[in-house]
Amino acid sequence: MLDINMEVRRGILFIRLFGNLDKNTSKYFKNEVTNLVESKGLKYLVINLSNLESIDNTGIELIMNEYRYIAKVDGKVVICGINNNSNIKQKYFKNLSKSDNELQAFNIINI
Repeated sequence: MLDINMEVRRGILFIRLFGNLDKNTSKYFKNEVTNLVESKGLKYLVINLSNLESIDNTGIELIMNEYRYIAKVDGKVVICGINNNSNIKQKYFKNLSKSDNELQAFNIINI
């Protein structure tokens, strides 16, 4: 199961994930997050993984797809909470900006 909490502040979409991001929940993620990003033309994302219980290759690929889409529109994606979550290996997100929390992520985006 996956729960997604999303909030737009100052043009930045904050995405907070709870539960599991895997092949079973990927369609839900895509429907909720990808559709919102594309329909609203959002260019800045903060994805908070601190409460994610597990992620598989499908989940990693979904996040990387968001990153590639945002990169094409000259935006920025910051992953936060990964240092506080032993269930997620940082090597999967080596190309993305990382922060310990959402406030630090907000400062990294700096718009």
